[in-house]
Amino acid sequence: MHEEYLDIAKQAQQRRVPLYSSRGSVVDRHGELLASSQRVYTVVADRHHLANYDIARRGVAKAEGISMREVARKYDREEIADRYVARLVRVMARPLGYHGWELRQLIDETDRVDVLLQKNVEEDKYRELKELLTAERLGGIYFRPGSRRYYPSPRTLTHVLGFVNHEGEAQEGVEKRMDAMLAGEDGYREITRGPSGKEIVAHRGETVEPLSGHDVRLTIDMGMQNIVEAALDEAWYEYRPEKICAVFIDPKTSAVRAMASRPHFDLETREGNRRNLAVTDTYEPGSTFKLVAFAGALDKGLVSRRTPINCHYGKYQEGALTLGDHHPYGDLTVEGVFAKSSNIGSYKIAAQLGRKSFFEYMTAFGFGKQTGVELTGEAIGIVHPLDSWNLTSFSRNSIGYAVSVTPLQMANALGAVANGGELMRPYLVESVVDSKGRTISENKPEVVRRVMSERAAREMRKMFRTVVDGEGITGTVTGSAAAVDGYDVGGKTGTARKVNPDGRGYLAGRYVVSFMGFLPADDPEILGIIVVDDPQTHSSVARYGGTVAAPIFSRIAGEAAAYLDLEPDYSEILAKRDER
Repeated sequence: MHEEYLDIAKQAQQRRVPLYSSRGSVVDRHGELLASSQRVYTVVADRHHLANYDIARRGVAKAEGISMREVARKYDREEIADRYVARLVRVMARPLGYHGWELRQLIDETDRVDVLLQKNVEEDKYRELKELLTAERLGGIYFRPGSRRYYPSPRTLTHVLGFVNHEGEAQEGVEKRMDAMLAGEDGYREITRGPSGKEIVAHRGETVEPLSGHDVRLTIDMGMQNIVEAALDEAWYEYRPEKICAVFIDPKTSAVRAMASRPHFDLETREGNRRNLAVTDTYEPGSTFKLVAFAGALDKGLVSRRTPINCHYGKYQEGALTLGDHHPYGDLTVEGVFAKSSNIGSYKIAAQLGRKSFFEYMTAFGFGKQTGVELTGEAIGIVHPLDSWNLTSFSRNSIGYAVSVTPLQMANALGAVANGGELMRPYLVESVVDSKGRTISENKPEVVRRVMSERAAREMRKMFRTVVDGEGITGTVTGSAAAVDGYDVGGKTGTARKVNPDGRGYLAGRYVVSFMGFLPADDPEILGIIVVDDPQTHSSVARYGGTVAAPIFSRIAGEAAAYLDLEPDYSEILAKRDER
């Protein structure tokens, strides 16, 4: 039975020991650590070695203060093995977190040769256990090196980062999307152990060294991210919405600077909601979507900011189409229609553009397509085919209904207005660097297409500014609560009825409200969107984008401007001082 016993001997003596690679780190654009890998150990008992006669004699001799020869005369082999395991359990149970009977049962009743005793033992505990085993002359216990993902701030940037589970598998977010770069490649070493359980170095076999993973630098700015997270926490408590999210990008490049959602989850416990609302969830945007019709009409030269539009005092009829406004307006300029968010005026501007051109601008702005950002689960939204439109559906599209978008799509579309007319590809990964500090790859700003002329974009920015400051507009405007002291702010409010989850109409009295904006209005440096799903307010506060989402934007933008040390508009400050 030579072959059979040879195979048994090999199983007992020879091992392929894994050499684990180190997963790359994730840092923000300034190098702040967001995710890294810690060296940890798995504690394993080898049942073959626990039953080894020499190992057992040595342990019993230590326990009873006698020589190994005396142990052999005093007890038979089976009794020596039993006493040794009993001693190991007494010494090691508490340090390993077991009751004595639990550890004994685990060792005795496991069929496998290797008995897993504890996972994710950190370096300090590993050294403590090693010293204890040496001092007590206990063998048969081994430590397998490995790694565990560590997140310094486990409740911040959770949806963007994603996580690595306990099996070492990347799940969601950047961890999943960039796994091929981060993961590295494990190696191994073939070893032979002698009767004592120690490696016979002279018999060491093939060794394949592990390859470390690359580090990933994000475009995220943790200073801005912390501002956004704090504002969302406050809004979550104040408005008790079903969900809320915020996205802030660099308007010139579409590099994502901050992205957060509530509810969120804990990267350590994995408890909570793991949906990244900014890219996975869609909503009917309402009035923020009106930028499509206005941008298209200005770009085509069909209207100017001063072109008069008759808004029919709040009630408009065209064949089977009926449109209403929240307030009866007569004649307004195009800029006034935008500032007061008249549905009737917006549709009439879209009608001048025509269905085909309107649809072309919708798609040019990126709606109905993934943005391509380096995140998992990105939705495309809903843009119905042009040949399915009728008069009613066209009118609904023009005011942000019968279409669905993600918050990131909406922010990126606004970016095309802010940067002079070019749609950019939003991105989260700035660069990938190897373990020696060499750049493997680097993302640069990427223009997807020109959506409108620089002239039209400039005129649009002026209209966005009017939404907030109301300059030249009689009466109130919708976005005044988004103002930031010392800066010209441009923006647009959105208030849309909440779609019934069963797909049948809308839920009574429930809304998705939003605000998207930028500052400084003439040459934007900060651009973001706030989307609040079903906010709960006191009776004195209406549930509109201008009353709920705009103040959240104002807080974030104001703090971000101070953090980024943006130079204030001194003429704005002086004007406000004179008013006081």
